[in-house]
Amino acid sequence: MLVFVESAQLRSAAQKMKQYSSDAKNLPDKMVRDAREADRSNRGFKCADGAEELAESFETLLSHFSNYLGDVSTLVGDIADNWDMADEECANDFKTWAWELRRFRVPTIPAWRSVGN
Repeated sequence: MLVFVESAQLRSAAQKMKQYSSDAKNLPDKMVRDAREADRSNRGFKCADGAEELAESFETLLSHFSNYLGDVSTLVGDIADNWDMADEECANDFKTWAWELRRFRVPTIPAWRSVGN
């Protein structure tokens, strides 16, 4: 099994998630304002109350979603960092092995000499 990871792409995904997190947090603002205005303008009507409750629920949902995306983006960024560290450690191991192989000399067996010579 071969695992290939581009840590730069992971970091890019983490940044996009962080931006989506920020965007998600701001999405319900207009909906909440409009629902509150409708409730003030139509006090006592169930429709306005329902719109306000929907807007507040939407705001809560997107707040949780935004927090989730923020947490996941941090995790993905950490994974990219850890992957880079693991790659660097492996590269250092290979450098050590390469250095040791350059110094390695194949042992030779001395030529046999006959006893009488």
